[in-house]
Amino acid sequence: MMDFILRSQADAVIRMERWDERMEKRMEQSEKRMEQWEERFDKQQQKSDEAKADIRQAAKLIHETARLARNHEKRIRSLETSKRQSARRFEGMRDVVRILVRLGALEGKRLARLEKK
Repeated sequence: MMDFILRSQADAVIRMERWDERMEKRMEQSEKRMEQWEERFDKQQQKSDEAKADIRQAAKLIHETARLARNHEKRIRSLETSKRQSARRFEGMRDVVRILVRLGALEGKRLARLEKK
């Protein structure tokens, strides 16, 4: 009987050791999986950070381009208004020349009348 008890205890100890070994293997596997997951997560995080930096840089470039375009449009508008003003000035100068020509013609007619008298 004692032999049976010793044998069953030995079997229990062997089962317990095997169970411990299996649990250790499972723990090691889960730790490896966890490390792999952390590495993947770190890589994804790094890619995400790089993408965010690229997006920020692109946004800055877009804003800068928009600002330059607005300034360019303002410059074009101011040039157009100055062209209009100079065109008006030239039109005004034409009117002045016309008036001077008319005045010259009227003055010439007056002088001609005065000379005839």
